[in-house]
Amino acid sequence: MILTDYCKDLTLSSNHPVDFNQSASLGVETWSVPAHRFELDWSSTPIFSNVEQRKLFAYLDNLKKGQVTFNWLLPIHSEPNGLANANPFLFQSASAGQTSVVIEKSDEVYSFLSMGDLIKFSNHTKVYMVTNEVAGENPTVELNAPLKVGLSVSDSMITRNVEMTVRADPDFDGASYSRKAGDLHTSFTARFLEVV
Repeated sequence: MILTDYCKDLTLSSNHPVDFNQSASLGVETWSVPAHRFELDWSSTPIFSNVEQRKLFAYLDNLKKGQVTFNWLLPIHSEPNGLANANPFLFQSASAGQTSVVIEKSDEVYSFLSMGDLIKFSNHTKVYMVTNEVAGENPTVELNAPLKVGLSVSDSMITRNVEMTVRADPDFDGASYSRKAGDLHTSFTARFLEVV
């Protein structure tokens, strides 16, 4: 994918909507909405070729400020730090809104998944982050956000090559580029939002 080919920096942010009140005595009360999405800030390597600059400009412009959604296998972030070499196919069913999933059988006893690994499930596109070390015969996977959709035992957990469904952030300035005398290298920036 062109975004991966030209990627210099990719910042992954986690957005949990939170409201708060602050009193005159500086006491703070917070409450959250059970929602979550990942947000991505991307920048390209400096590109010298006018042909390559135009190609990347056209790609970013074609995303139409968020009207186009696509799947992206994120550089670095899509592979686990744990040793999850195969997806666990057996886990207990879970209801939408739960924040943990129990794996009923795992062949990997040591560090199957690590804190910060990204996973998803076969029956919906939301990506979750693992918030605990997952190891042992019947480990529990703690999630950073409530399940959007309930899980049945026939669904599978995807632990490797985790694709994220994203769109360009409609609030981010559109794609642009320029060639200036003396400096023909151009870098591009973009912002993407997970589709939830």
